[in-house]
Amino acid sequence: MISGMVQLFALLSAPFIGALSDKVDKVLSVSIAALIAAIGYLLICFMPDVTGGWVYIALAFIGVGEMGEIISSQVLVTEEAPENVRGAVSGIFSFCGSIGILISTKIGGFLFDYWQPGGPFILNSIFSFMLCAVSLILCFVRLAKWFIERKRKKQSSDTTNEDIETDNINVNNEKTNNKDLQKENENPFNNLSEKNIAIKETTECDNTILQIDQQM
Repeated sequence: MISGMVQLFALLSAPFIGALSDKVDKVLSVSIAALIAAIGYLLICFMPDVTGGWVYIALAFIGVGEMGEIISSQVLVTEEAPENVRGAVSGIFSFCGSIGILISTKIGGFLFDYWQPGGPFILNSIFSFMLCAVSLILCFVRLAKWFIERKRKKQSSDTTNEDIETDNINVNNEKTNNKDLQKENENPFNNLSEKNIAIKETTECDNTILQIDQQM
């Protein structure tokens, strides 16, 4: 009954988990699914009666968490793997998952026989908590990289804006100098006319002085 109910809850939650994986960060979705599964395993481990009504809550947590781990991890592997080796990476991923199931089943059976019936659930809970912790660490690392990259882009953008402002100032100065040159070129004879007027006045003064001397 327990296995069937877990599969039922997993089947019902699969479409919603798939849609959520498209909107949430894949590593974060893996950590959330692992946390849900770990809580479910712990709940069913410490229940005195696994035939009571409360057991369905634990089974729902386990089914939703396990399906979330499967879907989120597959989406993550497919997204991060290079396009030319995605098939090979997916195959290795499935192979490692099968090996993990065999190992956890063997260890869980040993715990059930020689320790307590809740041993396999405790084991799966520990594995789920470990997956959740590793996923959260990766989330923090990716978030830190994002902040660093954003800061670098902002600094480079500020530097670019300063260079653009400096270039604009230089262009404006060149325009002003060009305007001054154009004004001087438009009146090339201004200075010459002023000089000619001064020379003419000087000549007239000299002629006037000579005339006065001659009269005397």
